[in-house]
This record gives sequence, C-alpha cells and structure tokens, in this order.
Amino acid sequence: MTGKVSLGFSLFGVACVLAACGGGGIAPDVPSYDAKVMDLFSDGSGIVKSTHNAPVTAVARSIQSQEASDRLMRIIWVPDADDAVERDPAGFDVSLDQLENFLTTDLGKYYRTKEGETVTINGQQATVALFQDSTSGTTIISSTVDSLKTVQVVGPEVTNLPNDTATYTGTNLLASMTYDWPSERGEFEMVVDFTQQSATITASTTSSSLSGTLEIDADTGALTGSNLALVSPDGTDTATFIGTFNGVGASGVSALYYDNNDLPTVNGAIVGSR
Repeated sequence: MTGKVSLGFSLFGVACVLAACGGGGIAPDVPSYDAKVMDLFSDGSGIVKSTHNAPVTAVARSIQSQEASDRLMRIIWVPDADDAVERDPAGFDVSLDQLENFLTTDLGKYYRTKEGETVTINGQQATVALFQDSTSGTTIISSTVDSLKTVQVVGPEVTNLPNDTATYTGTNLLASMTYDWPSERGEFEMVVDFTQQSATITASTTSSSLSGTLEIDADTGALTGSNLALVSPDGTDTATFIGTFNGVGASGVSALYYDNNDLPTVNGAIVGSR
C-alpha cells in the first residue's frame, strides 16, 4: 500500500556490536553509549549512528521483551552532526504515552504530538511524528524544533545474525528536505543472504522507488550501500543506504537512505521485520 502521509520525515539511526557472526552475544562491558558520524553534509548536518542503554520507557522497547536487549541501536539524521555525536542518544527518545495514535495499518501504527502540546527531545521542546512496526518494534521518529527536523530509526540492538536466507518487509517513508512535495509512505522488500553477507532491496511510495544491492557487516550487523537507484519527485539519482539489523536473531531491520549530493534533498527511512 502506498499513499501520502503528512509526517515530514527527515532522518536518523543505529549501531550494534556482535561477539561473532551467527550466534555471539553482546559483550557485557560496554559504555552507556557510543556514537559516531557516518556521513557529513555541506551544511553541517549528517548521519549519526549510536548504541546506548535503553530507558525503561523507550518507545522501541514497548513491543520487545526486556530480554531482547537492554541497549538500543539508533541512526539519526541531525541538523548538527558534530554536536549530536557528543550527546547521550537516549535523549532523542520519546514515550508513546506522550503521543496520540492517528493511523493504524497492517504494518504498524502512526503517532503524533497531541494537539497543542510538545515533547522534550534532546532537551528541546519539539513536535513529533512517529511510526512503529507492529512485529519488530523498530521505529521511525521525526521531530521538529524551530523548523529544523531530526529523523531517526531506532530498535533493539541485534543479538546475533543467523546463517540462512530471509525476506524482510515493512514500511518505507520518504520526504523532501526542501519541503517541495508532501512526505509519502509505501513499503519495501529486502531479500537477505546472511551466508553471502549481501542483500537486495526494492522500495516504493506513491511517486518514488529505491532499488539496489547492500553489504552486511557480519561483525556488527550493519547494512550499507552507496550506489542504489533512487527515483523521486526530485528526479533520478543514486542513493546511500545506512542501516542495521535489530533484535533477537536479527528479527527486525531499520535504515535511513538519501540521495548522493553534497546536501541531500531527498531522505527516506525503512523499518520492518522478517
């Protein structure tokens, strides 16, 4: 299903540490959080990837068992990447009881800030739009402060990667960074071969498509690609994809993607499950 949805997404995201491919657990002696800049754009905005201890109220934990992981993986598109990498990424989270559910689909639920209210994001009052996958709990959060948007994908840290092939499906959201056209929603399908450490993805919305090949990092569960084919209302371009697997046995997946310009004008986010 595709359609228009006024969420105004601009994006951000996650990271993970595996003891070994195919079954290792998370090392017990890890810092409360770690973060690094994955990509930096010409205006100082960029993509930050982090892991951190999960607050009990964390939105991505509302579906997952506490046994899944005490840490969250987060990928974030932020207006100031150098500033964001110095902050505890737990500050970017929200609780679902702060929001209202305004749309439910077969894949999950959409939420937004209650009318006339704001929520605290990273110490600032923001309006928020959120989508949560109904199976994996992986979540997309878009927040706006003084017309500056931050978008993130977040989910439980991956515990291990399986040694099989799998198909992941879920929600794909796309937005214009320059507000030239309304944000859109659609779906994606990703076929993953964990033994070959590769994947292929196809995604679409009402007027966009994304396709290409991705590489899997067996040590971290990261999922990346830098030459995907992107068609959007802005035209045809190549795109970068930064994502990760989430949860027990890589049950979920989440990612951000964007066009390969010095200052991207198109950004997208996916969350889903196998």
